[in-house]
Amino acid sequence: MVSNKRTADGKLRFAADHVETILLPIENILTLGMQEGIFREFTRTSARVMTLTIRNAIDGFTIELMRKPHLDVQEYTRELVTIFVKSTKK
Repeated sequence: MVSNKRTADGKLRFAADHVETILLPIENILTLGMQEGIFREFTRTSARVMTLTIRNAIDGFTIELMRKPHLDVQEYTRELVTIFVKSTKK
């Protein structure tokens, strides 16, 4: 992933820190859900896997919608909700 930030010589800078900034809110939601007893327990690694899976599902939805403009958004959304409810449920 890249951002519009450039190096001193004008080349695009890869935005590893930007990626972490995007993932942090998801990780925080998972942590809070565990603390409040809503979500199952996650190890550091499994929380990272879940965070990346959620983020990739969001990005994948956007790509799928561009490929299939008549996508049934409600059904697609329901399925994603089902997947993540079952995989985070305590």
